[in-house]
Amino acid sequence: MQQINVPNLNLSLSFFSGQVFDWEHNRKTDEYSGDLLGDFATLKHDCKRQELLFSGTTKEKVREFFDLGADYQRMLDSIRKADPKLYSDSKRYFGLRILRQDSWKAAVAFVCSQNNNIPRIRKMLGALRKKYGKGGAFPTAQRLSKATLLGLRGLGLGYRAEYIHSLAKNVASGKLDFAQLEKRSYEDAFVHLIDNQHGVGPKVADCLLLYGLGKMDAFPTDVWVRKAVQRRYSKELDEFAECEKCRAKEVPYQIIGSFARKKFGKDAGYAQQFLFLCERNLENKRRKW
Repeated sequence: MQQINVPNLNLSLSFFSGQVFDWEHNRKTDEYSGDLLGDFATLKHDCKRQELLFSGTTKEKVREFFDLGADYQRMLDSIRKADPKLYSDSKRYFGLRILRQDSWKAAVAFVCSQNNNIPRIRKMLGALRKKYGKGGAFPTAQRLSKATLLGLRGLGLGYRAEYIHSLAKNVASGKLDFAQLEKRSYEDAFVHLIDNQHGVGPKVADCLLLYGLGKMDAFPTDVWVRKAVQRRYSKELDEFAECEKCRAKEVPYQIIGSFARKKFGKDAGYAQQFLFLCERNLENKRRKW
């Protein structure tokens, strides 16, 4: 295996916190295997040496996938300043990294994630790879754009088949250009996705922007993140919603995201991961009680 210095990395947290769905953990060897930017890679982190051991891919792709140029200490300092309590509660999760995935594959994965669970998402992605992929790789947008809607429905994708069909055609034709989308501000990119891509709602858009396009101010909000925000920042959130002239009984998705960006700035996406993990951990403790 090759090696690269990567301190404070937790592979388990990074792979199993809802960012990716097709990585496997071998408990006997403590190795992780999966799709790393088109390569089938095997990884292992040596905590003592603070080295990431890897095979099946290149150092360049490892650096890109784990975004090793990002200043995570600065992000943590920023979160500590914004919310010392969240910083303290999250210390066990500091090895988590926001993965920089292939934008196209991330888009398909998060479309599949709608109203779904991880085993079924994995099954759907595996079915797409098996039927339309080449040489074991995930199918390209160009290849998948030639699939019929009937063929996609036959893979058990349900209503998501229509969304993936539209997504593939738009990406293959250049109507949806991830490289151009990455250059836009978060707000512009978010609106563009919502307005122009059938089947991409606010949460899927935020997941794609954070995990596929590296927009760290995106704030994907699922039921756990909503609970965390409302529990930790109830008064602040209510005041913010009132300032935004929001009269809804339940604070809308976009208001929660705007609140998080005001509180955590450009590190909102990283704070979101800690809010999610802390809330899930709290719920697990409650169930044990």
